[in-house]
Amino acid sequence: MKAIPFSELNDFRTGDFNDIPVLFSDEPILRSTLPEGVYAYDIRWDDTLEYFATIEPGVRVNYAGTILTMQPVKMNEDGYHHIHEYGFDDEDVTVAQWMEQNRPQTTGSGR
Repeated sequence: MKAIPFSELNDFRTGDFNDIPVLFSDEPILRSTLPEGVYAYDIRWDDTLEYFATIEPGVRVNYAGTILTMQPVKMNEDGYHHIHEYGFDDEDVTVAQWMEQNRPQTTGSGR
């Protein structure tokens, strides 16, 4: 499956994986085309191909899709992050709106 550039992302679903807001695409996304501050990870199906099992930097076998996040996802020592829960909102937003809504909040200096 050929990866698509980020700028061509127009078929996606909004949702969250383990309480992390995501954009989900069935297509692989070309990592070199991501804007600064956007992270991409692949999703692996479980062995039955019924449930999403893990978030990984890259998946070749049992590939289920790609998620975009506005924060890095910490991987375990085996190089993946187990998915405990996920859901889709299917909000009617553009990629730019989603990025703005989910940009990590910076804290002030507290003066």
